[in-house]
Amino acid sequence: MTPVLVKSQLKLALPDSPAAERVKPDEKTITVQVRADGAIFIDGKMLGSEDVEDAIKFRLRNPASQGIVIEADKEVSFQHVVDVMSAAKKLGLVKMAVCVLEEKPKGKGKQGAAL
Repeated sequence: MTPVLVKSQLKLALPDSPAAERVKPDEKTITVQVRADGAIFIDGKMLGSEDVEDAIKFRLRNPASQGIVIEADKEVSFQHVVDVMSAAKKLGLVKMAVCVLEEKPKGKGKQGAAL
């Protein structure tokens, strides 16, 4: 799994990581956002946990080359992230990344990135 820097559609408090890579997801990348309260969003639409797999499947074109980026609030239960990852893996997706904030040297601030 790769940590990545991306711009989030929702206001999320992303976790920090000094190992983040700056990547630019393409139009094929599926982005899933998970709020601190566990609410899951794809394309800005809130989904029930039972609808996540179908929503990913609807956007899936080529599991071997398509990726998924999970933007999860740092306060969310990790189980919600695992549920999204499990749905993606079940559908054959192998390229997964988690969005984080890139740690900068002191005084430089933080920027979104991915692991």
